Amino acid sequence: MEHFVRILNFNNRFVNLQLIQTSSIFLQNISAETKRYYLLSHGFLNKLIAFPFNFYDEELVDIYISFLKSLALLLNSNSIQFFYNQKNRHFPLLLMAQKFAHHPETMVRNAVRIINLTIFKINDKQLNEEVLADMPFCLSFVHLACQLRETCNGIDKSYPTQNIINKL
Repeated sequence: MEHFVRILNFNNRFVNLQLIQTSSIFLQNISAETKRYYLLSHGFLNKLIAFPFNFYDEELVDIYISFLKSLALLLNSNSIQFFYNQKNRHFPLLLMAQKFAHHPETMVRNAVRIINLTIFKINDKQLNEEVLADMPFCLSFVHLACQLRETCNGIDKSYPTQNIINKL
């Protein structure tokens, strides 16, 4: 796995895309939980998550967000510890997902919501107290409510209510 980190540092777009895809497929296809925990316990995945990729590349964003979502869907109350650095109160999986919360592409925003809800669903007491109570993560729900309001207002404006009232 450490070889992957060295490969990342070459900063080759095609190699990085392949590395993210391969890591995602590899993790999804491991059926034995102990083997999955072994792979999750290495810091490589957190390094891959926090790596400063060129996010102006839309293909890379799509693959990266899918990777984050697949990682989030693997989380449970035991495996979440591998993605949370207690010493620094740092949770790269959630932090990087939040950076795409306002992405123009709907698929990316939906994946970020799935990541958030999956992590919040675990309801780990220590994580809730130390990380999720922090303002940037709490604000994700406020932003979601505002987006819902805007969508409802847009639907309301586009629906011709005046015609229905005149017909009555």
